[in-house]
Amino acid sequence: MTWNIAGYLLYLLLSTYTIVFIGKRLHGNGIHFIRKIFTNEETANSVNNLLLLGYYLVNIGYLFMTISYWEPIANFPALLLILTERIGIIYLLLAVLHYNNILCLYLYAKWNHIDLFTLKNNYHG
Repeated sequence: MTWNIAGYLLYLLLSTYTIVFIGKRLHGNGIHFIRKIFTNEETANSVNNLLLLGYYLVNIGYLFMTISYWEPIANFPALLLILTERIGIIYLLLAVLHYNNILCLYLYAKWNHIDLFTLKNNYHG
């Protein structure tokens, strides 16, 4: 097995695990924030599910796209270097997407005069 094949397998395993794990956490915890903005249960669940779907599509698309740009890996230190670089980029992408979504939802709430900072939940379901 070449270093590239080992790198591809490790990269796909680690990245997929990270994407799925973080996606489930964001989906499960984000619904509480989204329910404060969208008081209708069906709308809140739909928005949360669409955010998760978009999250998965962007990250998995990026994951597969980056594999095509890998150069040949000559040894184990080079393998570690490229893995840390690529997985680090995925983490940065996850953070940017997450905070972009929060900002968009915050601006939506602000324009609709929804108070996000009270303890009372607007959800009536």
